[in-house]
Amino acid sequence: MKIKGKVVKGKGVGKTLGYPTANLNCVVDLSGVFTCRVFIDDEYFNGVAIFANKANPEIHILDFGQNIMGTILEVDVLGKISEVQKCKDQAALIRKIKEDIKKAIKYFSV
Repeated sequence: MKIKGKVVKGKGVGKTLGYPTANLNCVVDLSGVFTCRVFIDDEYFNGVAIFANKANPEIHILDFGQNIMGTILEVDVLGKISEVQKCKDQAALIRKIKEDIKKAIKYFSV
């Protein structure tokens, strides 16, 4: 599945936790955490896409630190690695993020 959207300002939660996300201005009727490929200016990067039913997708691009606010991203959604879950506190959320990123890195290393 492919999605396309402009990077817009989010709440900044991922950034404060050390895992910034690109929030896209589109709505996708999908739920889960997926591996993805992100295309920016004819280059692709591996990432993790977070979809919560009918909410704006959030994309964490692995090993990426550029400011892409306002950029149009094209994202190829690949394999599902986990369900979206509500975490009881910030420590649990960070553990979940680290676990999902570890799964994504393993996915891309095969």
